[in-house]
Parts: sequence; C-alpha cells; structure tokens
Amino acid sequence: MNFKKFLGAAGVSLMLIGAGACGDDYVPMQLVSPTDMSVMFTAEKNTLTLYPYSEGVSLKILGGEGRFVIDNSDDKVVSYQYDGETLRLMPEGVGSAVITITDRAGGVFELTVNVNYVTATYDVVSQSAVITGEDMTQGEMAKLTAEIISDMGVAIGGRYEFMFHNEACTEGIATIYPTDSQSGVRYGNFAQKNLFTPDGQEYLATTLNIGSETYEFSMMKNDAGEVTELRRDVTARYKASYPALESAYAVQGVELETEPCNLPE
Repeated sequence: MNFKKFLGAAGVSLMLIGAGACGDDYVPMQLVSPTDMSVMFTAEKNTLTLYPYSEGVSLKILGGEGRFVIDNSDDKVVSYQYDGETLRLMPEGVGSAVITITDRAGGVFELTVNVNYVTATYDVVSQSAVITGEDMTQGEMAKLTAEIISDMGVAIGGRYEFMFHNEACTEGIATIYPTDSQSGVRYGNFAQKNLFTPDGQEYLATTLNIGSETYEFSMMKNDAGEVTELRRDVTARYKASYPALESAYAVQGVELETEPCNLPE
C-alpha cells in the first residue's frame, strides 16, 4: 500500500469533551478532507498513524463555534500549521502527541497522533526442507531434513519483524523471535529488493545482518503478491557432511500479521 494513500485511511484520536455545555444547537466538530469535504474523523473514528518519512495530512474543521485554538503537547513528534481554513499535521519524530482543538463555545477535541515506522510481521507456521541429490539414500534424506529443520533458528510459533526505515521500503531493523516467547530475541538490520524468478514468480531478495552473521534468503510470494514462505539456500552448509547433496533449501511457511510495505519493482 502506498504510504500517502495509507494516511487517508488512518485515524486521529478525536474525543469530544464538554459538548453538552455548548447548548442544544451545538454541532460537534468533525475533521474532513479539504479536497472533497468528505468526513474523515469523528469521535468514533479516532486513530491516525503517520510515518516519519511521510508528508503529513491536511484536514478541515467542521462544526463547533469557530475561532479555533490549537495546542500541541509535543512538537518533537508532530508539528502543525493552521491558517484558519486548513489544519496540516506533519510528522517530526517517533512517538505520540496530543493536539487539542478548542472553540469559543468551550467545545474541545483531543487528537492523539501516533508517529511510527511501518512494521511487517511474519509468523512462522510450518517448516520443511527441499533437498535434491540423486545418489543420496532415503536415510540420508531423512537425516538431513531433520538437521535443516533443527538448525533453522526460528521455530513454528516464532516470528520475523521487519521495521522499514525508508519510504521505498527497502531497508530497516529486523527483530527475530525464535519461539512464541520473548526469550532469545535477536536484532539486526536488513535490506530487500523485489525480484522475479526465471519462471516469473515474485520474491523479496533479503539480506539480514545479525552481529557478524549474514543471511541471504528469498521471501517467496503467491499470485496475489503475498509472502507465503522464507526460502534459504543451505547447500554449502551441509555439502561436506553429505557429498552426494546437489542442493538443499530451508523453507519456512509464514503468515503476515500486519500490512506490508509497497516495494518498488
């Protein structure tokens, strides 16, 4: 999903306070699109997430009694501009801030703006090995399969989190959870690029650096463009122990928990 389009689908926490004191004819404030005046945010639709590298979002205030006063709890997280017509919110740093809008009748909106990096989280749901070696015995195949699964480092129930630090969604910080608990968590950095196999299957070529270790693997996509498995070539790792081995891949089936970044082709 494109980040700029995503902004229009996100929310700003809007809590109407003390509207009852404004009289029976008081119209509650709403935030609307400055282009088509469609309602974007009300007291019930109330969370906006901005990304640090986004341009921000522009809104108009409808309802209330006018002469709006804007207050910002943390200008290191979000800044604003208000010219009497358009309220523009712009990300400044990761965190949370409260924008308070007050009108002359005492009506108040509290707008909570969250600024975060987008994170794609993949849960590991299966493990397998793809092995070729015409001269390998069935016993060797079974033994090697067990070794590959044992050495994967992330078990079923574990997960990979990729936090993207640029708008192009090509690099960032990775957090690896080996199991479904918080123990043994590892951190590193990653880089990705969108590629295609010779037969046209789309995948993310991923380089993951954790300490002094570097891992190269492919995040394979289905026809809908969704990552369904992580595939890593481990042939070199096991070739000495299995001379008849031709190729070996560690395969982890994954399910995406969160919205992925939109990587360039």
